[in-house]
Amino acid sequence: MDVGLQAGAGSSTSRRPKWLRTLWRRLVKPAELSLLVLMLSGLAMFDPLKLAWGIVSWGLILHIVAAIVLVPAILIPFWISHRGRLAVTRRPFMAWSGRALEIGLGVLLLSGLYLWLVGQNGTVTGALMHWLHLGLAVPLVLLVVVHAWKRYDQAGGRGW
Repeated sequence: MDVGLQAGAGSSTSRRPKWLRTLWRRLVKPAELSLLVLMLSGLAMFDPLKLAWGIVSWGLILHIVAAIVLVPAILIPFWISHRGRLAVTRRPFMAWSGRALEIGLGVLLLSGLYLWLVGQNGTVTGALMHWLHLGLAVPLVLLVVVHAWKRYDQAGGRGW
């Protein structure tokens, strides 16, 4: 039985290769921590906080480096190993929140790539990408927390 995954005989996870189940279990906490690092370093750049430029510039560097390293190393493999569960889950909230996270994180990735490559260059598109990226980040992190908590709760409190 997979701890942190859907329990019970005949679950879809029992048909997955062992290496994929192991990868999934090992990436759960790193994936959540990666999103937390990205959110906190991104918030360091939020203008209304009026942080000193030294903090903002280090936040920007951390945010970009963390995104370049963590997204391909942790978040994309986690997403790939997790994606098949959307089609087979019988838990409506987990299916809905999983799909919302998948779409939202994809939009965050694309808007982040635009901001990294082109930047917030004074154009309407740059401003739109900035506000889209910022406005989507915090609600998505909150949804990740609720999604993870529900998973933990539905696993009988046995952990991730």
